[in-house]
Amino acid sequence: MSVSDHRKTLSQPPQLRRRLRKSFLKLHFYKIKISVIIIKNSKVLKDSKMSEKENKLGAGAYVVGGLSFIPLIGVIFGIISIIWGLVTKKSGGKKLAVIGTLGILFTIVLYGSLFYFSFVQKGGVYDDLRKQLGETTITSLVQSIEYYKVQNGNYPSDLETLQKSLPQNSMTFVFDPTKMGLGNTEQNYFYYENLGDTYYLLGTGIDDIPFTDDDILPK
Repeated sequence: MSVSDHRKTLSQPPQLRRRLRKSFLKLHFYKIKISVIIIKNSKVLKDSKMSEKENKLGAGAYVVGGLSFIPLIGVIFGIISIIWGLVTKKSGGKKLAVIGTLGILFTIVLYGSLFYFSFVQKGGVYDDLRKQLGETTITSLVQSIEYYKVQNGNYPSDLETLQKSLPQNSMTFVFDPTKMGLGNTEQNYFYYENLGDTYYLLGTGIDDIPFTDDDILPK
């Protein structure tokens, strides 16, 4: 209050001065009360933010979840993320479990696709790789057949007979690897025919018919 205002107040009648003083006191009281309320609310808001922050999963948990997207080895991190997310009481647990699940599914889809395109799909980009694998396998099989003749004086009557004569840890493979697939649970022998002094040995290719253009022959 300025000096002039103070003088004006003093010049007022006593009853009016008391009313003005009382009004000033009430106004000052309300100012203090509002200040206290503001301080309390700010403290509650601050405590609420701190509590919310402490109740959330830290960045480390989501790093583990992200590692679950690493092919194959990420499955371990995915399992950890799922268990962590389901057990924790902090917010974000479900999100972490979902991330771990997606990481595991990523590995399953990736390797499932590779297996499908490598061994199941016909006419795909992996046909040449399957053919090369078949040629390598059948070429090594020729050596085993010739060695059988040296040991026994004649060629084996069939590939099953040859297989039984091989050592237990032999690396010779008598089955056609190009025939492997999800829909084929049985192992298929290479086509073999004993002609006495010689023999036919080949892979029947995609059409599964011997003596056609797509046959796989030893090199």
